[in-house]
Amino acid sequence: MISGVALPLIVFSILALLLPRMVLPVMPETPLGLVANGLIVYGIVLVVAALYFYWSYTQQDTRVADLLGVEPAQSVVHFARLGVMSSVVWAPIMVLRIAGLHRHWKENTW
Repeated sequence: MISGVALPLIVFSILALLLPRMVLPVMPETPLGLVANGLIVYGIVLVVAALYFYWSYTQQDTRVADLLGVEPAQSVVHFARLGVMSSVVWAPIMVLRIAGLHRHWKENTW
């Protein structure tokens, strides 16, 4: 149970906590840069979550991998939807982290 639900959510939360600071040096030091940082990090963690759910489903039944070839659009939407549902846990952590990133700016001030 823990490895199936809690562990992936903990990993997604850790990614949501660490990635904003890693993306910070390549973003402009503006409020729009913070928004772009949030969108980039959200997209990365969402893709990681969707890939995890795809992997998890294929571990339970290999026919799931066959469905990706038959209905690729619906399969991608399904796993992306699962990633979005998991964002209920890790997105608030990401938002709180990004809200404090302005303190690490070198040239601009808030």
